[in-house]
Amino acid sequence: MQPRENETKNSPRSARGRWMFLVPVLLAVVALIVVFTWPREDQPEVEKQDTDLIARVGDREIRVADFKREMHRRGGVHPEKLDKRKLLEEMIQRKTLLSKATQLGLAREPDVVRQRENILIGELRRDKLEPVLQGVKVSDVDVEEYYEQHRPKFTIASKRRLAMIYIKTHRKMPPEKLSECRERARQARAAALSQPHSKTMGDFGKMAIKRSEDQTTRYKGGDIGWITEGRERYRWPDEVVAAAFALNNVGDVSEVVATPTGLYIVKFSDHREAVVTPIEKVATQIRHTLILQKRRQAEKTFLVRIRDSFEIEIYSDVLKSVPTIAPNASPSRDAEPPALR
Repeated sequence: MQPRENETKNSPRSARGRWMFLVPVLLAVVALIVVFTWPREDQPEVEKQDTDLIARVGDREIRVADFKREMHRRGGVHPEKLDKRKLLEEMIQRKTLLSKATQLGLAREPDVVRQRENILIGELRRDKLEPVLQGVKVSDVDVEEYYEQHRPKFTIASKRRLAMIYIKTHRKMPPEKLSECRERARQARAAALSQPHSKTMGDFGKMAIKRSEDQTTRYKGGDIGWITEGRERYRWPDEVVAAAFALNNVGDVSEVVATPTGLYIVKFSDHREAVVTPIEKVATQIRHTLILQKRRQAEKTFLVRIRDSFEIEIYSDVLKSVPTIAPNASPSRDAEPPALR
């Protein structure tokens, strides 16, 4: 009889019975889990915290990177000294002002747009052009070549010291009076030629004091000081200056020089040779000049390349049709036409 009992316990019908008992229990456990874990409609799903977001102002955000950047901008090398809460409040205030300005359409104002464009252009120049300009170099060979090509620029021209006797005339002077003035000038020149050559004014100076009618130089013995060769304008007539530089030797006296305003006799009293400034004294100046030239050329090349990278169309007829009246200004009906130039 015992074997029959064991056979009954291990029979398939007995195992099926045990599973039929366990299934309802398992279903009940699953149902309870679903009930207690399923989100209810009256309890909204909790958002996952954004650990990088510090604050939200409308549709604008303040993130950790923004806050760190502002901390270093404000605090420099000691950002730890800043009050974080106060800084955040200032950043929030700034965001609110920006948002309000945007709502009012101020970002589209022409002046604001132009300022923003200027900032962008400045950034482009700083990022792309400045490294090129800073990289401009001038070698010693460049300096030497410039010095040789522009040697006259570094040369102090020769100078002459002159003295003169002046007798005043004018176009409407009667012939006899003009002849008298010419005779006085001739006699003055003859007296000057009779004197020995000298760098000092000597007797020529005495004659100038006695006979010259130029009040500026008369009581200086006729001395007009140093004049530089090649200079374009002096207060004396060009004929007088030309006659002075035509004299060959110190002590020479010119012919009587007739001009519309009077008669002149010029004495060559002293001379200074031309002086060339050594390259050592002007090398820094030359280097600076060349750097500026090369930088201007580099900037010009930069602008041309930028321009050439875009297709540009110009509509000249539209350009011509643009009125030249200032905005919000109406021309007066009584306004006079512009003067012809």
